[in-house]
Amino acid sequence: PLPVGLAEIAFATGHSCRQDWEKVGLHIRRAKQAGVSDDALAEALSIAILPAGNPVFARACAIWCGLIREGIVAASPRLEKSLASQGAATPDHHAVLAATAPEFLAAYGNLERSLTAPQRILSRFEKKLVAFLVAASLGLPVHAAEQRDFIDAGATEMQVEAVLAMAMVIAGSSVIDGAASTGEAARVTKAYHSTLEGVASGAGFSPALAEAASAAAQSSRRNWNSVAAHICRALEAGIDDDALAESLTSVIVPSGNPNFVQSATVWRDLIRQGKVKTSEAYHYAAHL
Repeated sequence: PLPVGLAEIAFATGHSCRQDWEKVGLHIRRAKQAGVSDDALAEALSIAILPAGNPVFARACAIWCGLIREGIVAASPRLEKSLASQGAATPDHHAVLAATAPEFLAAYGNLERSLTAPQRILSRFEKKLVAFLVAASLGLPVHAAEQRDFIDAGATEMQVEAVLAMAMVIAGSSVIDGAASTGEAARVTKAYHSTLEGVASGAGFSPALAEAASAAAQSSRRNWNSVAAHICRALEAGIDDDALAESLTSVIVPSGNPNFVQSATVWRDLIRQGKVKTSEAYHYAAHL
């Protein structure tokens, strides 16, 4: 026996992930008829961002705001004011967030801008390094053309070999779990990190970038304890929050969005537990 309003916003969000926009509009209308607040509806629709992507959230908000403009559903005074004050170039989902979650919009807007100018965070060389390590760690075929692409981004032949060596270490790191039962986990873990650090240093990779790339590679392999360790080490080495986030997104294409979501959850929990330092925007997002 779920509350009607809760069921309706869940249906609206679920259908937005399936891009069934007619049903999204239907369930938004029914949710508002059931008395669901704008804040609750906006938060529910935003849940679609992680599994299905930002465009589906933006489209769902556009449908909602269209229903408001047509007089089919009512808006709260805050949302009504936000829609009335938005310029022609302002998307509806920004008006929704401005009315329901202005603090989130501040951080979210920075993310949107970074997506339109991705070179602002990681350089082409850094992106290729992370993506190369993720693919190699998964055991995916690394063709000569892909190696050449990394070299074209500024890598040397020796750095290509270093990435392949790091991938071998990461792929074999499951022995750490086996060592836990023998009491050798600490020694094996230390050797694992020392080996990766030595290979990366010898290749001229920055410690922060090497740790972030290793976190992404371990995310693709779902070794969450190692992911947490590499995230901590990357942040201790001074990596920027945005750069770490962009590194972790490299797992999406070869190994799936759920692995990125879980790595973000690992990072979020480290922030909540006070085990890592973070910027104000990421601290806020981690405690939503």
